[in-house]
Amino acid sequence: MLSLLKIRGMLDQMSVIERKLAEFILDNAHMLRDYSSQQLADAVGISQSSVVKFCQKLGYKGYPDLKLAINEAVVTASTMNRDQADKNNDDGSLLGIGEQLQFSLQQHLRTLLTINDEKTLLQAARLLQGADKILLAGFAKSAIVVADMQFRLAATGQAGAASCRPGVSAAAGPQFNRHQRTVAGIRLWPEQ
Repeated sequence: MLSLLKIRGMLDQMSVIERKLAEFILDNAHMLRDYSSQQLADAVGISQSSVVKFCQKLGYKGYPDLKLAINEAVVTASTMNRDQADKNNDDGSLLGIGEQLQFSLQQHLRTLLTINDEKTLLQAARLLQGADKILLAGFAKSAIVVADMQFRLAATGQAGAASCRPGVSAAAGPQFNRHQRTVAGIRLWPEQ
């Protein structure tokens, strides 16, 4: 799953050919184990060397390593979906809800630590620590993350303004930036 998240997270930094390959992999991850690098290249309409370069750009030695990582991601995702379905069959008790939340937070933290290098995380932490006020914006599923982050910031003495409505968030940004030092560049990606 982490290899797929890494690919999804790097889409904005990819060339047209790399993005085409990445989107094919994301859309067909379950079929990748049956493809050779040449078959993958033919399916996407690129050269085999482009496939190898793509794999190396992601930090793999070559296509077999990427293929193994994607296959493990598919198996892990199906196992997690099965486990999550089992958890969703819980009786709705407070303990069950707490366990679901804990499982979800653990998985998201693992993902965060895997797709971001330590330097990036430390830089984000320094920027957050040095900011006078922090504007938090999110809606739909990320609204609870925004509320949690605002609570955690308040517990550390940091001022955070939260908005869970997209129109308000977009309008508040420029106003908020006018007189305050803020942190930019932290995005919450919706699950696809």
